[in-house]
Amino acid sequence: MKRGRIIIELGGYLSPYFLERAAMDITQKLPFPAKLVNEKDLIEWEKEDKHIRENNLNKLRWEWCIRNNILNVINYVGKYDIENCHYGPDCR
Repeated sequence: MKRGRIIIELGGYLSPYFLERAAMDITQKLPFPAKLVNEKDLIEWEKEDKHIRENNLNKLRWEWCIRNNILNVINYVGKYDIENCHYGPDCR
């Protein structure tokens, strides 16, 4: 799960109209922007992220720089950054 995401799960034997209306009411009361998504959207986003990671021709990725200690970066990053470098520099 990515940083900055909050998932509120609604389900059960309810009509799609009622679920959509309840989700709209919830999103209007939250103090941050929110949108209604379903499982298909989440799977599609995951596929897009995977495609971007696999087809990125730029070797100067965050993970690559840490693993190869470019510009002695190991001295400037913390243990958390090294363990989670595959998430990128904005993973906190």
